[in-house]
Amino acid sequence: MSDLLIRADANSTIGNGHLVRCLALAQSWRATLGEVTFLGQCDNEALRRQVEEEGMLFVEIAKVHPDPEDLRATVARAHELSGSKGLGSAWVVLDGYHFDLAYQRGVKSSGCQVLMIDDTAHRIAYQADILLNQNIGSNQLNYDRRAIGRLLLGPDYAMLRKNFLPWRDFRREIPDVAHKILVTLGGADPDNITSRVIEALLILDLPGLEIIIVVGSSNRHYAELSAMVSGIEERRKTDSSLPALRLEYNVAEMAPLMVWADVAFAAGGSTCWELAYMGLPALIAVLANNQKEVANGLHEAQVVCNLGSSEQIDPPLIARELRKLCFDSKLRQLQSQNGQQLVDGRGSDRVTEAMRQIAKLAEVKLRPVQTEDAELLWQLANDPVVRENSFSHQPIPLADHLEWLEWKLQSSECRMWLGERRGEIAFQIRYEKLDSDIAEIHFAVAAAFRGQGLGTRALVDTRDLACEALGVGIIRGVVMRANPASARAFLKAGFHEVERLAIKEQPCSIFEWQRSQ
Repeated sequence: MSDLLIRADANSTIGNGHLVRCLALAQSWRATLGEVTFLGQCDNEALRRQVEEEGMLFVEIAKVHPDPEDLRATVARAHELSGSKGLGSAWVVLDGYHFDLAYQRGVKSSGCQVLMIDDTAHRIAYQADILLNQNIGSNQLNYDRRAIGRLLLGPDYAMLRKNFLPWRDFRREIPDVAHKILVTLGGADPDNITSRVIEALLILDLPGLEIIIVVGSSNRHYAELSAMVSGIEERRKTDSSLPALRLEYNVAEMAPLMVWADVAFAAGGSTCWELAYMGLPALIAVLANNQKEVANGLHEAQVVCNLGSSEQIDPPLIARELRKLCFDSKLRQLQSQNGQQLVDGRGSDRVTEAMRQIAKLAEVKLRPVQTEDAELLWQLANDPVVRENSFSHQPIPLADHLEWLEWKLQSSECRMWLGERRGEIAFQIRYEKLDSDIAEIHFAVAAAFRGQGLGTRALVDTRDLACEALGVGIIRGVVMRANPASARAFLKAGFHEVERLAIKEQPCSIFEWQRSQ
């Protein structure tokens, strides 16, 4: 398999979320498929160290898009990774809101395979082999699919770092009253919402509280928070009613802390998927616009309680809602169960498998059918599934097939191609001119390649070639209603169902595609 290039940034303004979820993907990729290089700007030395300790390379980029140096550096590094494997063998992952359509096109047109990670569908259009949005409700977003090879949508694709995976079978015990609270507001927390939460904990009025506050390494307020917690701990020596607070900085292993806690107060970012996976009930605050839909969706799914925008919450509100959750064991039990049903920890593997499948398709080469292909095409034509989906179910004699193929290859009204991978025929596709502007299409996918999207690939790769060769502008396909796989292939390739009728007593659908002028 090819190497992976990840283009992502992390800093005190945008936080660490983009880079952290890419690290989860990189861990899955490196375990089975190849090497990984990160390219970006990162002012978080601890996060960079974590990447490098995984055996991955982190390359600092001098300037970021829209500076043209960014795109040049990304394409150059991708081609360098491709090396002897050939142009385009490296996958490029783009994770960042500044990677606009022009940037995506620049990477894609250079011959690379592109995975775009998105959260909000905020662009008019995207251009990528795969677009990934792991957020709840993402399947309802209005993505323009025309330049997207495949969409991966929803929490099935939530990517967790590998240190969470040993906890897959963990089942939480829910106490009648929660006393252990974990506070984690992301890697940066630029508005210092953590200080508001600490103020809320002081007025929570719940005896026996134990609290761990996690501060990320991009948090500019660490010194202030440390002094705040130290002051509370000093006062606690003479006032036992105060909660026991502990400040943890740049925690590498969050899973044990989530096991320890009864509830969490967190930001509405990537941490939500970790909380759900660990079955940890939580209150969350929206710290950025891109977190709103995630927070609302998880609240509706009863995985968390969403307090809304951080601008609208104050210590009394936080204290009141935390107290409610600490005393409501039934709600915490429901959140815990719903979270673990929503996120199973296999998201990164599902993403890398989709990338592997597309890379495998990219290895399929298109070429015109030749006389020497006759016997292989005859075997495909007599495949039981191909015969079942044909109007004649009877096997085709080899002599008849040879005569037919020679006639078709000599005809000016017919064009035939096949897709080939390492000497194996993956599909064959044939176009026959019906009149001055319409050609009819026939295709079959070999058994070993079915279920991989090759029917759609065959249609998309050959329809323009057929139009040019036959001088037509409309391609038509006839599909038996009992063959839904072929119907899906036509629809995904941009064809439209224009008619339903019976042909030789078989219910059929007619699909058409018209070439743009």
